[in-house]
Amino acid sequence: MRTLTLIEAAEVCGVSVKALQRRAERGTLSVVLRDGVRRVPMTSLEAAGLLPDAEVRGLRDELARLERELSTHRLLVERVERQADAEAEARARAEAAAVEARAAERQARDELRELARLGWRDRRRRLRELREA
Repeated sequence: MRTLTLIEAAEVCGVSVKALQRRAERGTLSVVLRDGVRRVPMTSLEAAGLLPDAEVRGLRDELARLERELSTHRLLVERVERQADAEAEARARAEAAAVEARAAERQARDELRELARLGWRDRRRRLRELREA
């Protein structure tokens, strides 16, 4: 971790030493005491937005993070859309099978009604025809 004295930090940031001292006293700028000298970590200067281009760097980092997050969300959306399509296809197949089953049931019911109306000879002839078909 690179650190600067308050004087060095003031020169790099373009502010007065007194301004950095006040920030350190308020607690808005973290400092470390090394050999009796207050030193400011570069990360503290960046976090406080005091370094030139620190804001731009921070925005670039945020942009990169958001782009990664967006990429992840796009992949999730694609996966969910594929699952939804598969479920829709399965639902359509199930509905088609149910329609066919109802049609077969209706046809069987109609054939039973027809057999019930017929006399016994016609009924036997019709049953023979159905077995052969």
